Amino acid sequence: MIGVVCGRGRCNNIQIIISSKRIMTSIEFNRTSNVFLNTGIIALHHYLEMCAEDESLLAYPLNQSNFNLEKDKLTINHDNLFQLLEDVYYLMGKEVYDTATNKQREELGNVFYVEETDSFERFPKIYTLGLTNLITNNAQGGTREETNTIKLEELKKKKPEVAEKIETYFADNKLTILSKIYFNEPYTKITRLDKPNKLYFEPGKEFCYLTGGSIKKLVDNQNTSPFFSGLLNFNSYLKGGDKKISWKAMYLSRFAPKFCLYMYVSGLDSIVCYLFESGNLEQLQQIYNENRSVFKSKLELLDANYMSNFKFHNFNYRKDNENKLTLKSDYTEQAEISFMLIYTIYRQILFNQGVDEITDTNDDFDPMSESSFKKLPVSLVSFRADKFAATLRPNAFEYFNNFKFAIRLISYLERKEVSFQQALGSLKFLKPSEKTSKNSCRLERQTRNRVLKKILDQKSILADIETLFFQCFTLMTSGENVGFKNFHVLLKLVELYQPIIYSKDNNNMKEETEKIQEKAIKFGSSIGISIIGYENANTLSEKQSNAKNGRAYIISLHKSRTLSQFTEAVIRLQKKYNIIFSGELLNNINEENFEMVRQFAIISALNQINSVLKNTQP
Repeated sequence: MIGVVCGRGRCNNIQIIISSKRIMTSIEFNRTSNVFLNTGIIALHHYLEMCAEDESLLAYPLNQSNFNLEKDKLTINHDNLFQLLEDVYYLMGKEVYDTATNKQREELGNVFYVEETDSFERFPKIYTLGLTNLITNNAQGGTREETNTIKLEELKKKKPEVAEKIETYFADNKLTILSKIYFNEPYTKITRLDKPNKLYFEPGKEFCYLTGGSIKKLVDNQNTSPFFSGLLNFNSYLKGGDKKISWKAMYLSRFAPKFCLYMYVSGLDSIVCYLFESGNLEQLQQIYNENRSVFKSKLELLDANYMSNFKFHNFNYRKDNENKLTLKSDYTEQAEISFMLIYTIYRQILFNQGVDEITDTNDDFDPMSESSFKKLPVSLVSFRADKFAATLRPNAFEYFNNFKFAIRLISYLERKEVSFQQALGSLKFLKPSEKTSKNSCRLERQTRNRVLKKILDQKSILADIETLFFQCFTLMTSGENVGFKNFHVLLKLVELYQPIIYSKDNNNMKEETEKIQEKAIKFGSSIGISIIGYENANTLSEKQSNAKNGRAYIISLHKSRTLSQFTEAVIRLQKKYNIIFSGELLNNINEENFEMVRQFAIISALNQINSVLKNTQP
């Protein structure tokens, strides 16, 4: 028995055991720093378990003793190892890559010719979707056996009578014939697997930029995985001109789509993808196992035409509700999709604990207390790819390490009665000039995407909420419709969220800053109530008229860029509306905090005013 050990710097992370007959019978897939390869290991282990449980999937026996997943590696031992790796590969490809829709299944728009019986069999045309599309660039399908795929022009030269028979069949059945003809089996959209040989595993001088290992021979990934060359963030060892990777990296990367969460937006022009990462392979497997319910079932995938493979929490959307929040197309931007994925996982965590309404829990409730996430390190890796020429190219990448913070923040806000159904619907905003734009759907979601991105990154949202409130105010005073808005919920969101940022940025000043925030909100509320109630207005019409007449004063507050300008605007309000403000607040406003006071005051004032203009009194 000859042992060849391959590790980082020596041989593409792989160990092989070769018997005296030079037959490879054992292989190790080691954990790497590459999230695609690690996910591929977990997916490969999943299919090995599937085959061990269902003996009909393979023509030879496989049991749990033939493979073992540990913290840093997956080991496979089998006398028929190469055949096993190939069979599992194509089994996965049929499920993950061959994404035929119901319509494609009904139309059966392709054909393969069975030589033995001189007959034709129909099968679906397939447009592979998800991460599989990025990996293969939706290349034309190919058969598992290379000899079963032949180009039509080549077939005309070698077997003209067969070529003519095939062309006649396509024409008679009004089918479109492409450049490749298939024999004896339908095509699969997964790229044909390069047959492994010992040069792929022995130490050498060829460097793999995905693993950092060096081996005797690499495989060309230019035509099989063009997507990787554009995703520099995942390539820790990338060098200029690298186009080849190790056979092992190629094999694992093609398994990664099994556990990649994806969602198309703007038709097929953009896609957002997510992968989990954790401290080791066992932890990563546990994360995926406990979140299987987030993935759509086979029937749900068919119903969605494979445009997304994961679910969003259902906010009980009603058709007559102005807040059309739970429509499938409501989320188009990366941050808002990320937030909704995290929110859905959070809701699943609650469900697993038997918790329905979070407001029924006490203030000390920790959603992580009985969840495996409490002990597991977890990151959510995301990227977006947009159409460029004929391909989708990645252009936005993020390692999100605040996953646990986000879960606990959502729980805290819901316990304080912040309705995310209301908040998420209210954060959409579209200017009148943008309503006729071809891109209006995405434009309407930019504010929401920006706010949710800042929340996930633990950054202040105060300026964004103030701008939103002010824009809605100016539009409504001009008679424009601003869509669904619950200003009170947005005020509550920013009121509860901002102190968390104070604690993060300067814990020593947190208590004092919170007191000033509270007074600024009361200050703004006094302004709003005084404006809409001017001259003892009682009817809605009178209050709305007062709100419009107070426009100049609100604009003056909004445009204040210095403490002196802000003070002058406040004095004008006092004189006009005879408002008595807290001397304690006014005496504590300085150059450092006046901007925060100004923003909270405007938000609080417009919460009153906008609600009257919208006819949704807080």
